Amino acid sequence: MPLPLILLSTQVHITIESSVVIEAAQFGIPSLVLNSNVILYGPNGENMPPYGGPSYFKTEREKGYVQVYAPGLNITGWITSQTKKDQLIDLEKNEKEWIKFMQDINTPYNIYLN
Repeated sequence: MPLPLILLSTQVHITIESSVVIEAAQFGIPSLVLNSNVILYGPNGENMPPYGGPSYFKTEREKGYVQVYAPGLNITGWITSQTKKDQLIDLEKNEKEWIKFMQDINTPYNIYLN
């Protein structure tokens, strides 16, 4: 199943360090990044922008779509406290592209626009 379809019915996203954080934010889904070192060193140990260090998920973190795990964080409590945020993409504004995408994967698009 294509990631955008999965994200349409997702409430929260938890990952070690996946770049799906970016797509989740586009759909208004908060993410919890479990590898706190990824913010310091990036996903592959890079510590220089754009792939590592403080630039990793910078936009998403600044806009409140990402929280980085810290020792003592109650993950169950984090999950239950999260609500969907404003989407960073406007599906209605981009309706033609959305419909074309859904037609390309042979999915009835109208059930996802409500």
